[in-house]
Parts: sequence; C-alpha cells; structure tokens
Amino acid sequence: MSKIRRILPALVMIGVVALSGCVYWRLLQFKKQFSDFHENFEFRNDGRYALIIKQPLLSGDDVDFLMKAEPTRMESEAGEISRRLFVFHLDGGEDPASVLDYDLRFDEDLFEEMIFPKEFVDLFPEDVLVAFLTSLGDAETDRRSEGLKAKIRKDRVRELMPRRERVLEVLGKPSEKWRERDGLDRLYYRYELETETTGLKPHETRAFGRFHFEGDELRKVDASFAGHVFSFEIP
Repeated sequence: MSKIRRILPALVMIGVVALSGCVYWRLLQFKKQFSDFHENFEFRNDGRYALIIKQPLLSGDDVDFLMKAEPTRMESEAGEISRRLFVFHLDGGEDPASVLDYDLRFDEDLFEEMIFPKEFVDLFPEDVLVAFLTSLGDAETDRRSEGLKAKIRKDRVRELMPRRERVLEVLGKPSEKWRERDGLDRLYYRYELETETTGLKPHETRAFGRFHFEGDELRKVDASFAGHVFSFEIP
C-alpha cells in the first residue's frame, strides 16, 4: 500500500507536466500565427475592436490554464461554454473608465474571437493595435515572466501612438506615476480581476498597464494579466 501511495502522486505529477507541456506547445503555435497576421486573423471595428481567429488552436481549458482564475461571467450553449467575460477594476478608480472588460468567444470549445474593451478604440488607432498584435509573432519569449518582449519598428505607426494627455483622458487617474533615472515618466494602471476564484496569489488575479513616456511621446508599453507580462518597445 505504501508503494501505491508513493507511485500515485508521481503519476499525477507526470500527467500534469505532460498536460501543461501540450498547452505551452499550442500557445507557441498560436504565437507563431501572429507572424502572418492577415492570413490567420481578421481585425474588425464595430464600435469595439475585435480579433477574429481564422484557425483556432486554443481550447477553453487552455484559456483557463493561462488565466488561472475563473472568468467574471460565463455563458453556455448546448452544454458548452460559448463566452468568457473577464472584468478588471482599476485600483482606486471611480469613473466608468476604471473598468476594462475583455469578451472571449468560443465555438465548439475553441477560442475564436476576442473583443477588446471599448477604451481601446479611444486610446489606439486601429493601425497601432494591429502593429502591437503583429509584433507578437517575432517577440522574444521571457521565461521568467511567462510573457513576451516585442518591438514596434514602423515609423508611420510610431507617429500614431497616444501621447501622455490622451492616456490620462481615456484611462483616467493612474494608480501610480513616477520618473526614473532614465528620464522616462511612468503612468501605472493597476487592475483587479472580478472573479469568484479564491486562494490564488495576488499577482494571479491582477493586471496592469504601464506607459513609459519621454516627454509626451510613448516609448514603451507593458501589459500584464495573471502574472504574464507583455512588453512593447517603441524605439
């Protein structure tokens, strides 16, 4: 009996490692799709930006594994989850702009569409957000943060980046702001996911947006959710 008790946890651990390995493989393939953005995705603006995935790879379980916490709300059709809504509240925010909601749509349990918060339309011209997404295909994987580091190199797109006053106008008062020795000013927006999940580490239910400015010009954007950090440099 003691041998069985020792073997069973080991088998469970092997299963978890194998399962997570499959998830990371699918995430890697999903990342590669961004290298040929217009072949694999459709970008739509019907008052809110929507990213349509032409060749879905990720399942609902993959998204749950990535997000770590349960969505704020879920909808089901024919016994399958068809929609996961993630609502994030800005720490200390009081106006409507302090809430960001990401609407994920599924078909036969495959992730096929994401609708961005309405604030994205006011903050980023369409070409800018497409440039952010396209850059993910060649982004460097950061194992420590389980995130990606990308660079935006198109001159035309850099000129369309939001300036400091525009960020403040759309997102409101930041959670924090400061200047570091490199001379860049930071606006830091810290959000908390509205979820029923308990027992998680604080960073697993938080998200943030961090904007780095040289004067009024945007030089870098960091975004994070569930501990995954995505950095976009604008050299």
